[in-house]
Amino acid sequence: MVTVEESKRRVIKLRGHHLLCVFGFRGYGYSAEFVREMARIVLALRAPGTRVEIVAGVDDICCACPKRASGACARPESPRDRAVLAVLALPVGHVAAAATLFRSIARRVSGQQLTELCASCSWYDLGYCAEGLTSGRIAAGWRAGDPAGQDNSIETERGVDRDE
Repeated sequence: MVTVEESKRRVIKLRGHHLLCVFGFRGYGYSAEFVREMARIVLALRAPGTRVEIVAGVDDICCACPKRASGACARPESPRDRAVLAVLALPVGHVAAAATLFRSIARRVSGQQLTELCASCSWYDLGYCAEGLTSGRIAAGWRAGDPAGQDNSIETERGVDRDE
């Protein structure tokens, strides 16, 4: 069991576009390791007392990305990160309670803004992020008991290898 003090110290580091990606998590990803790590982060974000720190570049979600080699990211900071942070008026270094932050994001990001920010992402067409934002819950279509940890990559017209 997590103590109150432990939960107050729990800080998840997220880059701009991942603030939107967590709304769309459904247990799919680049690899089994990535899915397991994303599931762990989503569960932590749902836990009382968890805070989020906004970072530029590599964040906690990136740590299991197969495109990350030797601790470096192929996309250390993307224009999408900057665009999302601009829409949300959040500076790098901002720290907030996860529950408050994600409620605010769900209220502030319209369907049109999501399209403008994320239409080029290969996950966008699946509609998971829009569904999560509409519900106001991160990973709205995913339950902790779902089979995260398997190779749950899925094919779309753009292929399995996703760019974000």
